[in-house]
Amino acid sequence: MAADLALAVGWAGLASADLPLWRESVSAWGYVRLYTPRYVAAADLADGTEGGLVVTELCIDPLIFKVNWGGPVADFHPGLAWPARVDAIGAVASARLNGIVDLVAASEADVRWLITSTACDPGMSVPAGSELVASRAYAVDGWEPAGTVQLWRLPG
Repeated sequence: MAADLALAVGWAGLASADLPLWRESVSAWGYVRLYTPRYVAAADLADGTEGGLVVTELCIDPLIFKVNWGGPVADFHPGLAWPARVDAIGAVASARLNGIVDLVAASEADVRWLITSTACDPGMSVPAGSELVASRAYAVDGWEPAGTVQLWRLPG
């Protein structure tokens, strides 16, 4: 029993060494607003999709978007989730960070929708052949400027 207790205290000590790094990253983020007019408008548009994954451009964080919408988003966190088409979704997420929609990976991952915002600068390149399905304006709220979110059906 003493050995088990010593082991538990040792593991707790090792884990607590990471606490300052975690606290620093949380402080750097500051207050994270989950429900803003932009995210609410994007979630409203995503309600009109017919299934398939949605990819968002850079100014629409996929995690916060997921909180607002609750539907399938083309993003994952390896420590928390592991989708069925992990390589294809990983390729879509990686291309997203460069402002690009990888249509080959999107097709493999069943990503059929793109949500963009006029507040993004620079905006994501909308692939040729994409169809603008709907758009919704959102108001300024003191934290972010007014703009418009757009829902695009990806080709294929």
